[in-house]
Amino acid sequence: SSGINAEYGEKEEDYNVEVRVLKELNESSIRSYVPDYLGAKDYEGVKWIGMEDLMCHFQDGCGMDIKMGTRTFKESEVKNQNLREDLYQKMFKQDPNEPTPSEREIGAITKLRYMTVLD
Repeated sequence: SSGINAEYGEKEEDYNVEVRVLKELNESSIRSYVPDYLGAKDYEGVKWIGMEDLMCHFQDGCGMDIKMGTRTFKESEVKNQNLREDLYQKMFKQDPNEPTPSEREIGAITKLRYMTVLD
């Protein structure tokens, strides 16, 4: 299942898109490759999407989550200029040589910078 937290305003739109896409995929020619849509519900203010567990038929099944495209983050993150120390620390831990001199001085980076490094 996939859920959203009410504190994130942009997630409501994501939720609606995810429901629509899952329904469309269940009616398409690739239906046998996607989980069955089991419905949506609201539980204690959190919206949930029910979908089939594709691994339930396997004893030792493995799954892979593949993202296609040039970015793995949302367009709204491009405009977000909030500096975050936590993301700087994560980036530094992954590669101490990655931060620029100005980033080292500030000790913080934007989410766009962090996601760009990951891509």
